[in-house]
Amino acid sequence: GTVRDILKKNGLFKELLPNQTEFNFN
Repeated sequence: GTVRDILKKNGLFKELLPNQTEFNFN
C-alpha cells in the first residue's frame, strides 16, 4: 500500500502527525 497505510499499521502516523491525520503521503 501507500506510505500512509504503512504508518497507520505501525501506529506511527498518529504519533508523528496527531493534528494532521489527513496529510497526503500518496
